[in-house]
This record gives sequence, structure tokens and C-alpha cells, in this order.
Amino acid sequence: MYGFFLFSLSNLNTKAQEIWDNDLKNLFHEQVKCYRHDDIVNLLIEHYGLARPETILQHAMSEYHRSCGDTQLLCVEAENKTPQLFWAQLLMSTDGTEPNAVVLYGSNGSLITEQGTIERLLKLKTDLAIPKLSCFNLTALPSQIDDISPSRAVVRVRMSSDWFDYRFPAAPEFFVGRGSQLTELEEFVRNVKAGQTSTRGFLISGKSGIGKSSLALKARHLLQTEKVILLPIDSRLCDDVSFLFDAINELLFELR
Repeated sequence: MYGFFLFSLSNLNTKAQEIWDNDLKNLFHEQVKCYRHDDIVNLLIEHYGLARPETILQHAMSEYHRSCGDTQLLCVEAENKTPQLFWAQLLMSTDGTEPNAVVLYGSNGSLITEQGTIERLLKLKTDLAIPKLSCFNLTALPSQIDDISPSRAVVRVRMSSDWFDYRFPAAPEFFVGRGSQLTELEEFVRNVKAGQTSTRGFLISGKSGIGKSSLALKARHLLQTEKVILLPIDSRLCDDVSFLFDAINELLFELR
């Protein structure tokens, strides 16, 4: 019995792409068709009139005079159970270090102005409804965007938006394992607060991609119950001692 299956691979999911190319493609090419992310978008543009991501990007750049980050395609369920498509365009801070604003567009490329639709999208797409992202559909105050990223050298560690988002370290809700390391970290913090140790620093070491940033993000989440602020930052931009002062400035911004 033959079937037809449709699936999409992230452009950055190199391991899954390798498995398809080396193991599955030749064995199941008649039963299985692989559509990548860009293939899906092109089909939606051709058959359903979806606005091109380049159109969204150009409008956002000309309207808000900002560099742009990811152009994300959103698919949500309407009240009548049919799928609805939207575009979300991330805008970068003026220093270009991280996105700090988002603009929502309809499938035809028009700016969304209906309050209920905006609130529903932000409720369903929780990674866009965070304090550091200003939604310009709700406010037209571009001057406030710079307040989100106070220092040019410091970039906070970004986290994944779902189980299969491999672009960034795992968000706390998608983190698994490392129980002993997390317990050790929690015990260290408790000892510091109780004055049982004079040590004030700890080091998470390991090979690239092993999960250091994911562990730090999970630890930050757990230590909130201890009233401890842990601020994971990307140190790859560290090139001189001024980075330390910028990191302290970022921490003070967090404490405000």
C-alpha cells in the first residue's frame, strides 16, 4: 500500500536534512515528498495569494527606518476552524544587537490594525508577547525602541520558541535533563545567600552545542524562586575590558 506524506524541514536543521538526503530519499522517493520551508512558502504565495516575505521586509524597513530581523510566517486557527496566515516582522534595535520590536501583517501584506486580531496573535504566539518586544501595531512610538537595548556590546542569550526550534538554546519549558548540574547550581546559590561560602562565581564549560546556554536559561528560570537574578549573555562579542562594564550596565537595566 502506497501513501503520500508531506513534511517540512527547517533550513537550519542540518541533521534532519542529512538523514533525508543520505538515508530516506533513495528508499522512499516514490512514497515520500520532502518540501522545505521555502518550498511551502512559495506554494502558499502561488496558490493562496500570500504576500512575499520580501514585500513585508521592504515595507517594515521603509516605514520604521530600522534594520530587520526574521520574517516569520504565522498560521493560526480561526473561529470557524480554518487556518489563517499572518506575517510577523522583527525589527532590530538601532545598535543591531537584537530584535526589540515586532510588526504584524495580514496574509496579503497589509498592516494589521484591528485590536482583537493583534491581541489574539500575541496570545497565541507567546514568544512575540514578551516585555522586550514592542508591538508597533499597538503603539506608534518608534522613539521608545532604543530603550530596550541599553548597551551596544551586550547581547542576551536568545531561546527557542518551540520543541523543534533548533536555531537557539532551549527555552526552560523545553529543557530536559541535567538534573545534577541544576541541583548543584541551586545548592551553590543557597550557600552564597547563607554565607556558607566565600566563592561568588561558577563556570559552565563544555564543547560547542552541548547545551551550556540552555542550562543557563533553565537555571535562570529556577533561581527566580530564590529571588536571584541570573542574566545569560552572549560573550562572543567580548573584545576588551569595557565588555564587563557593559554587562554590569545590562544587569542594572534588568534590576530597574
